[in-house]
Amino acid sequence: MGKFYIYNSNIEDKKYKNATIIFNPSIEFDFNSLKNMLSEHFRDFYQTNALVFIHCSTSISPEMLIKDNIDKIFKSIPKVEEHYLIENIFYVSYEKSTFNFSRKDKFLKDNFKEIINQGLANIFIRNGGLVESNGVSHHYVFPSGKHSSKFLRTANVLVKKSEIDFIVQIPVILTTQFQFKVTT
Repeated sequence: MGKFYIYNSNIEDKKYKNATIIFNPSIEFDFNSLKNMLSEHFRDFYQTNALVFIHCSTSISPEMLIKDNIDKIFKSIPKVEEHYLIENIFYVSYEKSTFNFSRKDKFLKDNFKEIINQGLANIFIRNGGLVESNGVSHHYVFPSGKHSSKFLRTANVLVKKSEIDFIVQIPVILTTQFQFKVTT
C-alpha cells in the first residue's frame, strides 16, 4: 500500500466545490493498488465533484490508461454517479518546474495552490505532526531553551513514500517558477 497519495480538497468554485486528488509519484499506474487505495479512501469519504490525477509527465498516456481501467476506479467508489464523474476527471502532469494542464482545467489553475496546500496540511494533521502535551505540568524544551506545550514532530509526518514524494516534489515546483503549460 501507499503507491498513491489520495485526499479530498474543498474548493471555492461554483461548479467544483470539492475534488478527490490522486497523486501518483511513479511513472507507472498500478490499477490494482489504486483500486484498493480508493476503496479504503471511500470507506471514510463520499464521492466528490471531480477526480484529479496529478502524475509525472513521463507517464505513458495516463488519460488512456485511466479510461481503459475506469471500471476498476468506479467499483472503488460507493454509489458512484458514473455519467457525472466521467465528465469530471482531470489530469495534471508535472515536470521539474512546470505543471501541465489541459484547456478545460481553468478551475484547477485558479485553485491549484489551495488544493496543494490542503494536501500538505492533510498529511501533517492526519499523521500527527503536531504533538501537544497532556496537562499543565508537561511541556517541551526547545534547543533555544524556550518552553512550549506543542511540538512539531516531522518523524510522524514522513511515513509513507507517496506522501513524502508529494511533500518534496510538488512544493519545489510551486516555489521555483510555477509555470503553467496549456496542452490540448
